[in-house]
Amino acid sequence: MTTSAIAIAATLLSLAGVITVGLVVGRGVKSSGDLLPTTRGGEAAILSEAELAAATLSTTISLATVVMAYFELAPYLGLWLLWTVVTTAAGLLVVRGMAPTIRTRLESYDDRIPSLHEFIGTEYGSPSARRVAAIATVAGALGAYAVELIVGSKLFAALVPDAPAWALPIVFAGVALTYTSAGGFRAVVVTDRIQMWAIWLFLFTLGGFYVVSLEADPARLSLIPPGGADLSWRAGLIPFLIGILAINVPTYVADMGMWQRIASLRDPKQLERGLAKSATGVAASWSLLVGLAVLAPAIAKVPEGTDQLGGLLRSLVSSQVHFGATVLFLAIIGLFSAMMSTASTLLVSASHALQEDVLTGSPHHLGAVPLSRSRAVLASSAAGSLIIVLGLSLAGFSVADLVFAVYGSQLALTPAVFLALQSRAVARQVAPSAVTLSILLGFVAGWSCAIVGKVAGSSNAVFLAPVVSLGVAAVILVAPLLRSKGR
Repeated sequence: MTTSAIAIAATLLSLAGVITVGLVVGRGVKSSGDLLPTTRGGEAAILSEAELAAATLSTTISLATVVMAYFELAPYLGLWLLWTVVTTAAGLLVVRGMAPTIRTRLESYDDRIPSLHEFIGTEYGSPSARRVAAIATVAGALGAYAVELIVGSKLFAALVPDAPAWALPIVFAGVALTYTSAGGFRAVVVTDRIQMWAIWLFLFTLGGFYVVSLEADPARLSLIPPGGADLSWRAGLIPFLIGILAINVPTYVADMGMWQRIASLRDPKQLERGLAKSATGVAASWSLLVGLAVLAPAIAKVPEGTDQLGGLLRSLVSSQVHFGATVLFLAIIGLFSAMMSTASTLLVSASHALQEDVLTGSPHHLGAVPLSRSRAVLASSAAGSLIIVLGLSLAGFSVADLVFAVYGSQLALTPAVFLALQSRAVARQVAPSAVTLSILLGFVAGWSCAIVGKVAGSSNAVFLAPVVSLGVAAVILVAPLLRSKGR
């Protein structure tokens, strides 16, 4: 079989699988509370420790912001990419330590499950902060969602050159919308677990292909670019390391998808063990991905200006290794599983925040909202996201740029969440307007730094966008408290 035929068959199998799960799970969805985790005892729940671990781990392995970013950055950053592994695992351990507090605080809201943004608005007594925080989450999640689908579309087009490139994001968005609108949050959790198996299979089969190829011709290791497999110094390294630290360690504490998982787990006793397993899984899977990205130039010679991952996948069928076609088939299933896993999580998070915190904003919200309206919000979220990132792509933003811009700007919520979790009494001393400004200006500052850096051609400014977002938000939030304490 040709590369195109294998890519089409594997992609269709992956997409058909998630649609099937969505439709089957969707039979139990009778209300908006079953579609999204907003009430206790509904269908939108995580049932076990294993589901929590898989659902958390699978959403960290993004096709765009992890896999493709690794292959894009590896020739220059080399083994420094392991810093992303360390900081992401640390971020999951941080949220593991705070998860019992988050769960306890959420359980004080009667039989409802409040969103992250309702928690912010309630703890600070600021409805405007709730809406601004939700808008920041929606913008970030929809941007990341569209990045995921557009990058997946480019990868598919590289493998199937005759495919209509303009239609691919629409097709993938349609699939994500179909199964998430049918089965909601529960369908996302079930498919996350299945997709995690596919991702592990991809990692081990492609790793096996590397081993066989390098055993046959060890001299190919010399093709790895200088500095591509070591920890030597290189320009722009410090801003990259600082930016990654700022994104990965604190981000999960103020992440809507993480709050959905913490709040919807049926047995809170399984919370810490499940998140600990996620951290271990990140350390293992992301380390394997770094190794695959760093060694890729020794496996496939890709023309300059061509994406490394696409070139590697195209080379599998024509390689001297007899099971290359099988590896390609399994790799594509794993890669597009990663894409769908991340995309569906982002879509559910964005639509949840949009409906509950922006459009409704009532403490008795989704119980009275028709299921059809919830699904309409999902559809409009999916459509709007494509417009956001198509514009960014036309502006010349690369995958790496979008990682720091999209995820970095979401850190504006983090100081407010940290403070509220530490002390409700101290949080109530903060003026509601200060909370709103903290989130708003932190978000704007992060995006501004990334855009200015892109226009000026400064990768350092793009890398530091998360630090700017986090720093501005923290200063605006904490400065009034420090002045008050001084007086």
